[in-house]
Amino acid sequence: MDKYSFDNFFDWYVSTTARNTSFRDLKYQKSCYFDFVNYCSRYFPKLQGVLDVKKEHALKYCEYLKKKGRFTRIKVVEKTGKRSLNHVVQLSHTTIKSYRSKLLKIFKSIDPEKKPLNPFSFPFMSNNSPQMSSMAFSREMVDRMSDNCMDHELSEVMFFIVHTGLTVKDMMSIQIKHLFLDDGYFLLYRPKISIPLGIRISGPLLRKFKNLAKISQDNHDAFLYQDVIKRWLKNQASIGLAFRKLMKDVGIVSSGRVHGRDRKINLYNLDSLRYSYAKSIDEKWEW
Repeated sequence: MDKYSFDNFFDWYVSTTARNTSFRDLKYQKSCYFDFVNYCSRYFPKLQGVLDVKKEHALKYCEYLKKKGRFTRIKVVEKTGKRSLNHVVQLSHTTIKSYRSKLLKIFKSIDPEKKPLNPFSFPFMSNNSPQMSSMAFSREMVDRMSDNCMDHELSEVMFFIVHTGLTVKDMMSIQIKHLFLDDGYFLLYRPKISIPLGIRISGPLLRKFKNLAKISQDNHDAFLYQDVIKRWLKNQASIGLAFRKLMKDVGIVSSGRVHGRDRKINLYNLDSLRYSYAKSIDEKWEW
């Protein structure tokens, strides 16, 4: 039995690499894998197994997902009175990214001596793609939101992200003992990284940190953004919802259509502030 054939490979993968994976995740991985296999059998019939799959096949499959959705079609039936309307479900950008991630994991289990290069090992979206650049706020948009934001915690979150490019969870992890403000940096601890990251700060953010640190200077274990943490623990979605409302209030359209996609996607969200941080460095914004 050839374990690397399309029909046998997934069972071999489950019995070896994925033994500790949950049933639900395995079911999802199996769906992704066999959708790709069925796609290959139609468009690349000469491929006999996973060892024959190359990067070009993986890229074309991801492009197919983007334009037409799953190859093995799932139809949703909507009942409108006495009529039933069938339409094909188009995949969101996040779902397509998830498909590629699962296939990357499955193909990673192949013996490197048999196949040294994983066909799904490629950047899912380049930094220069239209979708990525469209998600970064302009300086004018950032200023407009900042000037009109009356929500204290949201203001703190926006200010932090646009000056560091970090996430809300990164923000909430900072403690007084992590600050070395006289030297202009703080230490960032992340769960899966044993060595802390030294993050350089200056200008308005450094002044903000110094003011916040004065409040709890006697308690080195205190968290820097206590108000944000309290709100997050009470309702994790509240900051994101408040940000969406703010965008609407200042006239920023947060969703729209892009080339190659029939359905609307989120053009702007909190992560857009992270892209704006990168844009601010590239364009040398002055704060």
